[in-house]
Amino acid sequence: MDIDEVQSQHMILNALEDVGSATLRHLLVFFQEDFVSILTASYDTLCSVPGVPKKVAERIANWRKYFNLEREKEQLFTQNVRFLIEENADFPPLLKNIDTPPIGLYAKGKGTLGAQKYIAIVGTRKPSIYGLKVAREIALELAKMGFVVVSGMALGIDTAAHEGALASGANNATVAVLGSGIDVIYPRENAPLYRKILDQGTILSEFSFGKPANKMSFPIRNRVLAGICLHMLVIESDLHGGSMITAHLANDYGRSVMAVPGRIDQPMGRGCHALIREGATLVAGIDHVLEELNCPPSQVYFDFAAADTEAQALEDPVERQIVTHIRSQTSISPDDLADALDMPIYRLLPKLQLLELRQVIHRNIQGNYEC
Repeated sequence: MDIDEVQSQHMILNALEDVGSATLRHLLVFFQEDFVSILTASYDTLCSVPGVPKKVAERIANWRKYFNLEREKEQLFTQNVRFLIEENADFPPLLKNIDTPPIGLYAKGKGTLGAQKYIAIVGTRKPSIYGLKVAREIALELAKMGFVVVSGMALGIDTAAHEGALASGANNATVAVLGSGIDVIYPRENAPLYRKILDQGTILSEFSFGKPANKMSFPIRNRVLAGICLHMLVIESDLHGGSMITAHLANDYGRSVMAVPGRIDQPMGRGCHALIREGATLVAGIDHVLEELNCPPSQVYFDFAAADTEAQALEDPVERQIVTHIRSQTSISPDDLADALDMPIYRLLPKLQLLELRQVIHRNIQGNYEC
């Protein structure tokens, strides 16, 4: 990729720790929009800029010590990555209007950015089978209709949303906003998903090459995720989950926030219930999403209530009984399930294994079953 001088200047400032868009605004006012003056200024001059801490002034004055511009440019070329600034046509337009827009963005993949119909789908890293199904189905339907599904490539709901969008076969199906450098796949389990997104969408990151994910990088990522989209849908979140932070950011940016209600006895339902009480739109079907997006009703309606009737479709009456009881619980151990159904454990276990293989039920890390 060819990088002009203005992009190079943005890239330098973007890479320096503690130099964000708020600091950049102070610098641009002081130096009259002249990036060259910023990057060539002395430490003492930079310290005199209102709103610029001394440690930031030191990093800018000695930026070559902290950042190798030529190596970064070389990686852009070898890894086929684009570096976008606000002046570029494919910089997401809504992102320009948040309080602290990114100085620059790294983008990779066959998808296009710019003025697209973006919608974010976010949620817990530890979802139920129901939550995963809802995320996949909604993302699939939206991508079929030309929407670009945006999420954070985390495990759980994020992964399901990306997978659902990719299943549409659309060429611009999804955008993954990373909390790491664009060349750092996190979590590692999502390496296959990362490669699929490159073929049908875009990987996006604010961070320089090689930047590892950490607890501070995800809130920074979340503001980009919220800022890109006009709409956000939350599917399963605890009260203090990262999805709640992202949803509140979206609300602060004037975006519409939607939430799928969950079970009142599960922690992963509490976040969505709180959002609905705060004014988020309750979503109980794909048509509710389309109504919020001012779109015509879907011709392929996904009824969330159908998940509760799936047990009735099982031909084996014992399997129907097992699934119905598991669904009535938050989760349940095999022994407790055997007691509840008055069924010998030796008879129950083969049924559980078959249902798990067919992905009707799921065994969590505690060894309990849920669906």
